[in-house]
Formats: sequence, structure tokens, C-alpha cells
Amino acid sequence: MYFLMLRQVLTGSNCYHVYLDIKDTNGGPKMRRLHEFLAKEIKDSKQQYIERVQQIRSHESELLQITDLLIGSLTYANRGLNTSTAKTKILDRLRERFGEQALTETSAFSTPKFNILLWQARETPG
Repeated sequence: MYFLMLRQVLTGSNCYHVYLDIKDTNGGPKMRRLHEFLAKEIKDSKQQYIERVQQIRSHESELLQITDLLIGSLTYANRGLNTSTAKTKILDRLRERFGEQALTETSAFSTPKFNILLWQARETPG
């Protein structure tokens, strides 16, 4: 899933460090494979554009904590909830800065620094 998301936004003209929250003890080999697949996708055989793909503990990284907060708030907005004053204030600020539809619609990949990719599972025949 990380590959499907990241391959849409990575280019061979920028330098990337990808940090993912630790999920399990098998993450090391998975991160190496993800790095290989991403490098292959953007033709980065020397891995000079995607310099690093690694797991970190989110509670040890302020940047990952902010990311978790934003993702949680956006999920909250897309579920149509309004029971948390804190999340509502965050959403109000994001709406003010990026516009109402920026929180609930897929944004253009060219949108600087703030891309939202909405994912919907395919229905399985059944």
C-alpha cells in the first residue's frame, strides 16, 4: 500500500527520505524491498533520489506526531464527525488555509506541500 501511494508523488528530480511508523518486527526487510521498488519505479538505480526508507517510532519524532495529528483530523473530516473541539479547530484552520474542498477531495499532485489522496476500496463481488 505504501508503494501504491508513494509512487504517485515521487519524481526523479527531488531527493527523498521516507520515514514510516514501526508496525511490526518484520519491517526491516519490508523497508528494503519498498526502497528497491520505489527506486526502480523512478529509475533511481543508484538510489540518489530516494536516499532513505526507514522505520522510526512515531512517539520519538515530532514530525511523525504532527503527521498523525493531521491524518487523524482529515479522517475525522471525511467521516463527517464533529464531536471533538480540538480536531474541529484544526480542521477550521486547514479549511481557512487550503479551502473547504481541500479536506475532502483528492488534490492535484502539483499542489505544493499538501497533497491529499483519498483511497476507496473496491467492492468485492459477493
